[in-house]
Amino acid sequence: MQHFFTCRISFYPDNSAEQQKLNNIFEQSKLNVQDRSSIAFSNNTMSLAGYGNNWRCNVCHAIRAAAKQEHILFLSRCPFEKDDSFSWRIQVGQSYFDISILYRVEHYQKMKLDDPNNLLVRTHLAVINEYYGNYAAALQEYAFITKRDPADSFAARRLRAVSKLLLNERKKEKEKEKAKLVRIG
Repeated sequence: MQHFFTCRISFYPDNSAEQQKLNNIFEQSKLNVQDRSSIAFSNNTMSLAGYGNNWRCNVCHAIRAAAKQEHILFLSRCPFEKDDSFSWRIQVGQSYFDISILYRVEHYQKMKLDDPNNLLVRTHLAVINEYYGNYAAALQEYAFITKRDPADSFAARRLRAVSKLLLNERKKEKEKEKAKLVRIG
């Protein structure tokens, strides 16, 4: 089950030319909206709403990259990332990782095949999977890491957090099924 999120980006255009560029970015972004998702632009604030992380995050990354390219100042409010003038990082738990790891999935998968015991590679794959909502794969990586290195507190915390999330999701699904059966019966 995926969660519904709404993200906001506040823009601070300096002039009408930058305002027009923002309008163009918004119009281009509307083309990428998926079912059961939305994008809105009002008072220089863009809102993206949808389920899961993939769609929203990909569109948001493109919007912010376009704004940076046009030198338009903005502030993004995201539960998964920290984007400032110095770096662009994703947040998983209490830790931050450079955004570039999201674009190196194949590289990490190949490195994992070459050396299945490389815990840094396994950590990056776990973070990537958790970020994109592939919780079962993240759980598997975190479990492997904590088994090999019980002192890895980050992996242990994330293993507990993802396990708890999956248990809660499973519990909610069972309750929905039960409520559905009660309505039918």
